[in-house]
Amino acid sequence: MGPDLKLIETILWEDGNFFLLDLHLARLSGSAGYFDFQLEKEALADALSQESSGFFPGKKYKTRLLLESSGSFSISSGELDETPDTPVKITLSDKYTDRSDTFLYHKTTNRELYDRELKRHREKGFFDVIFMNRQAEITEGAMTNLIALSDGEYLTPPVACGVLPGVYREHLLAGSEMDIKEKVLYIEDLQNAKRLFICNSVRKLLPAELCL
Repeated sequence: MGPDLKLIETILWEDGNFFLLDLHLARLSGSAGYFDFQLEKEALADALSQESSGFFPGKKYKTRLLLESSGSFSISSGELDETPDTPVKITLSDKYTDRSDTFLYHKTTNRELYDRELKRHREKGFFDVIFMNRQAEITEGAMTNLIALSDGEYLTPPVACGVLPGVYREHLLAGSEMDIKEKVLYIEDLQNAKRLFICNSVRKLLPAELCL
């Protein structure tokens, strides 16, 4: 683990509150424990409250939190841009991930592959790029989790495939908004799916179109 490693949480503020804040802090706390980072939850919550004090009601903001191993953190925010037209276009990366890679399961600044592939495919007009692991199992997007509607069921790849436990993904799995199940998916499952979606806690659920 490099000395410059930081943990990341990107949080949506809307309607006067940080969306799914408890889940974000729980994930951050779990990763902090795993990597032996210091974390003062009360100080962080106070700082987030202070950050949002300048937000305008009726607008949406994306707030990015970076936590260092010492417990020091930085917070930055910006107004969220408009929701893209849907279905958003997604494609597959030709770079494979290794499901034994610890960093796939934690949201950190160690994400060079994802950042590079996202930039490359954004330049081609795609909203996100989807990865597979070395076993050819579908995993996730550079910024999002993936959901496929197949045979009347909403399916998402299991975390064990090498998937970040996304906050909105967890919200959907635990709630009644969508009846989502975990299942190993392959390219043909995406090609044969009735509908595809990508999701994260900032954009929530976006219909998607796979372009190969």
